Amino acid sequence: MGDKKNLLGFTLIELMMIVAISGIMAGISVPLYGKLSDASKLNETVELISQEIALTRARASIRLKNSSYGIYFEINPDDNDRIVLYEGDSYLARDEDKDRAFVLDKEISLSSSITDNDLHFSSGLVAPSAVGDLIIRQRNGDVTTIKINDLGIPLTIK
Repeated sequence: MGDKKNLLGFTLIELMMIVAISGIMAGISVPLYGKLSDASKLNETVELISQEIALTRARASIRLKNSSYGIYFEINPDDNDRIVLYEGDSYLARDEDKDRAFVLDKEISLSSSITDNDLHFSSGLVAPSAVGDLIIRQRNGDVTTIKINDLGIPLTIK
């Protein structure tokens, strides 16, 4: 009858090509994913800080609990930086039981030109106690600056 071969399955060469192509694609995509993840962490941190500044400003402006509010940027060179939202006339004179603290990712560090790293809003006023820049750095070198203007509004600059 004829010389028919049973051609089911893949050859070893075809399988090796599939493995090689998969390896190349993985080698390209892993670094891209890492960069995307880093950018996402930085953007998320900047957004969190901007929202917390706006929330602190809003609480003071509506005289919530007839109190003043502030946000303190705790810069720790040997540990994770934190931001602390507090109720009271200053960070040092606050009631610690009412604090809301956020610990930032180890890859994120803060530096600040805001006086004593304390941004305070008096009850009923929208003007902050200080203006300045909050610089958010990521370990990979990416930097974003949040400028606090004389109205206490955070403006993000990349």
